[in-house]
Amino acid sequence: MGLFTPAKKHPNRFNYIPRYYDPVKEAREQRRRELRGERGADIDDAVAEGNYKPGDYLRRRKAMRIERKSAEGNERSGKRSPITTLALVAVFVLLLAYLLVPRVVALMNGTQTAQTATEQSNGNTSTKTEEAEFDPYAPIVIVPNDYQE
Repeated sequence: MGLFTPAKKHPNRFNYIPRYYDPVKEAREQRRRELRGERGADIDDAVAEGNYKPGDYLRRRKAMRIERKSAEGNERSGKRSPITTLALVAVFVLLLAYLLVPRVVALMNGTQTAQTATEQSNGNTSTKTEEAEFDPYAPIVIVPNDYQE
């Protein structure tokens, strides 16, 4: 028994030779492959001539896939990357917040001063500090209803 070796010196190989050959079935499968575009006629010619090496089709497909991806990469080189887009959106949001937050705060302060002015004009002299403190023994102030039915 051999000992465990983590690295192989060569990949596993196999040599498969079909025992039964049906030329009608082979022709039918060849037509189907051509219709689906899986294998070209050049591979079958190489098999007939004896120049075909196992795995040529896969190597050719891999090479075509690499070429297609490199062409896509060249097309995409003019476009922005997602990180750049994210950074631009973040800068835009921060700029928008920088410009809008002071206005919103000023608007809120303006509404609060308008409410205090309305309360003082109605005769309610209580300040916010008195409203913040709750005295359970203080007399209850009853406000008359101004609505007429």
